Amino acid sequence: MTKSLMTVALLGWILWFTQEESRPHLRLPSHWGQLGWFESQRECESYGQRLVEQLGRVSAPPGYTRATAAMAFLDTSQDGRRETQTTLYCMADTIDPRGPKSGTK
Repeated sequence: MTKSLMTVALLGWILWFTQEESRPHLRLPSHWGQLGWFESQRECESYGQRLVEQLGRVSAPPGYTRATAAMAFLDTSQDGRRETQTTLYCMADTIDPRGPKSGTK
């Protein structure tokens, strides 16, 4: 029997996170971190949602308020001038959102 290339290549899912200042201007995430590896997308997303729910219960930094969504939370300063957004992403372990490694062609 032959397995498809996708079946062979797709071994699992990685829960990634970014944390970025979203004001004064929105920019693409520059730092990606890994939170865990999972056998299925469903397992990865379920864990990410539970993690956001738990973090939503933690007090925001002084002078900030916290809002949560399914896979993200946003801390906003009381004057509304600064925001820090933390977003979780489940991606196949064949994808590296950090881009190509140096020295690779």
